[in-house]
Amino acid sequence: MHLNRHTVQVLEHFRNDPAIKTVPAGVTLFKAGDPADFVYILIDGQANLLVGKTVVEVAVRGNLLGEVGLIDGKPRSATVMTRTQCQVLPIDAAQFQALMRDMPVFSDYVMNAMAE
Repeated sequence: MHLNRHTVQVLEHFRNDPAIKTVPAGVTLFKAGDPADFVYILIDGQANLLVGKTVVEVAVRGNLLGEVGLIDGKPRSATVMTRTQCQVLPIDAAQFQALMRDMPVFSDYVMNAMAE
């Protein structure tokens, strides 16, 4: 994913958010089958998206992780494991809905993430 203007604006908006967590390499953020209760903005680092044991994508800075499950209400369809040390911003379902409603650039960011 390249950093389009929506992604850059979202990263800039959240860059000093106190909820950003630093996660070491090799940590599972969520597993396939888990309930979808959070999305994560990958502020920095890389993470593997796995279906079974196969890496189907390497997420990079600016990627949104876990949005599909939060939108469709179904369990996670993939596992996400940090590939490098990462900084992630967890966003719960209520906060996600508020951001979608109140921050048009966030809505555009989510739509672009889903389209990719």
